[in-house]
Amino acid sequence: MSAEDERIAIVSMAHREPGVGPPGFDSALFGIDAADLDAARRVSLELAWEVLERGGLDPLSAREGRTGAYGCAAAELAGAFRLGGPAIVVGTAHTPLVAVHVAARALRDDECDLAIAGGATETDGASMLLLERLADARRHGHPVLAVIVAGAVGSTVERANDAALRAAGLEQSEVDTLADLRSLTQDHRGLVGVSAPPGVHLVLEPVEAPCEVSTAVELPDTPLLLSAANRAGLRAQVLRLLDHLEADQDACLTDVAYSLATSRAALPLRISVVGDRREVLDGLTAIAASELDVTRAAPVPATFFCTGEAPPAFGRELHAEFPVFAEAFDEISGEFDALLEQPLRDVVFAVDEPAAPYERAATFAVEVALHRLAEHWGLPVRRVDGRGIGEISAAYCAGELSLADACARVLATEPEVAAASRLDLGPLAVLTTMPEIPFGTAPGTARVALLHPDEPEARSLVTGFAQLHDRGVELDWAEFFSVTGARRVDLPTYPFQHVTVPSRPERELWRGVPESGTWLVITAADGADEPLTGAVRDALARDGAVVRSMEAGPWNREQFAEHLRAALGDEAPDGVLAMAGVETDLLVLAMGDAEIDARLWRLAPALRVNSGGVRRGPRAGFCHRGRR
Repeated sequence: MSAEDERIAIVSMAHREPGVGPPGFDSALFGIDAADLDAARRVSLELAWEVLERGGLDPLSAREGRTGAYGCAAAELAGAFRLGGPAIVVGTAHTPLVAVHVAARALRDDECDLAIAGGATETDGASMLLLERLADARRHGHPVLAVIVAGAVGSTVERANDAALRAAGLEQSEVDTLADLRSLTQDHRGLVGVSAPPGVHLVLEPVEAPCEVSTAVELPDTPLLLSAANRAGLRAQVLRLLDHLEADQDACLTDVAYSLATSRAALPLRISVVGDRREVLDGLTAIAASELDVTRAAPVPATFFCTGEAPPAFGRELHAEFPVFAEAFDEISGEFDALLEQPLRDVVFAVDEPAAPYERAATFAVEVALHRLAEHWGLPVRRVDGRGIGEISAAYCAGELSLADACARVLATEPEVAAASRLDLGPLAVLTTMPEIPFGTAPGTARVALLHPDEPEARSLVTGFAQLHDRGVELDWAEFFSVTGARRVDLPTYPFQHVTVPSRPERELWRGVPESGTWLVITAADGADEPLTGAVRDALARDGAVVRSMEAGPWNREQFAEHLRAALGDEAPDGVLAMAGVETDLLVLAMGDAEIDARLWRLAPALRVNSGGVRRGPRAGFCHRGRR
């Protein structure tokens, strides 16, 4: 291993002052009930999320590689982020510094590629670091705050200090001593040492932050993608970004958009804004003032439908702005040029109403080039379909026709419009080349058109792909921004929404709760068949309750209210119970719209199922959400 490989980079840091913050926790984000964790572990999870974001990493992507966790909450970090590297619990009185030392050694020994290290103590607050081998950090373009030159542990601070200096080949006079990791900034010059009882010492070399000037292309139609675990978090995200952009007038919007798309998690509630800087600021302001009536995103396949309609500008703007589109369009134009009297591109890019053969050829070229661009941006297309000219476009995109045969068929005769049929494939995203969809669609289907006759082509295209993101379709946004020269920039981290879960005894929590009457049990879409749900229904039924059940879908407020009315009919429930995974903030609003006057209870993960049915731990598993 080279000397460069042995040097460990501190990619990012996050800290909390002593007292480790409020007692609440963002259970919606992490999927863990606050009552299951002590304060040190709760704050460790939040700090880990922050250091990943500050390091330019989507926190949900940490599961894809060899990321290790080192600290008092290593097990919780490994579970919450599904880490693939080691999870080493370090439980000394001075966890953060010891954990960093252990993690640095693990990186040098190639036990992991990234390490989340640190933790919280009641007296010293909390510190969390993201570590990476220096060579890897440079290669991946991650920030480097400082380099760990050497480290050591010993029976005393003095012995650890001496051992670390020997390992670094330094004298004490060459190193400044800091009180703790929170004192380290990029303003320090030269080597610094950090010590902590009972005996650990690190020698660090701060790295001066480079003075970078953005060279990214300013896009006239920039997509800003935002997401959160719940509506409160989404609104806070919007407000933080709005404050950030207003405070930094020189921030390159393309860099901001790239950083949002590639270094932030795509969470269930999503919203996007497309435009130039003024339009984006106006859009964010409007969103912050709205009710955020957004649909919960869910992974869905996509169908690409070629409508066969002549595009408004025949691809002129797209050809100028998107090289992949231009390459596909030119390839198809070259095939048509041997069949037409004049070059296709020269004709359709010069006149608004070309002759019929040129219009048909251009429609085919645009539809195929759009499909090629969508594939290039990572769109997971399950099937390609079409009508009229679009049938030929779809057949070529699906590999059923050669380009020569497809072009010949386009020009041979005017294709007949196929009879419309209902697309009953379940929830999916129908991506069309133009707004007209000549068929009915199944419930839950998202309709997204890439081109609109009354909008500029590029604006319409980018907006369409942003809408796909909002609906849950995953795209390769790094590829989208690859031609812009965008770079990662610092952005506000996730605004955690702390909810305090009561830890009262079960009998006190349930005092005054009806044990009979009608109960509506609402399950999350992915948890309807879990044993816990059945056990809860059985427990309510044994107490004499009439139990109604409903599975929540990816609905907005209005849809949720409609399903509540349908599930209950004319019945007035005495209680509503939301199982884990159901978005209770939205449910509260929907209950009001449906005029359901009943208390809402949420099942927290503290309840478990064993062979004897429902077992309640020392903390109550239900918490009242306050609606009556």
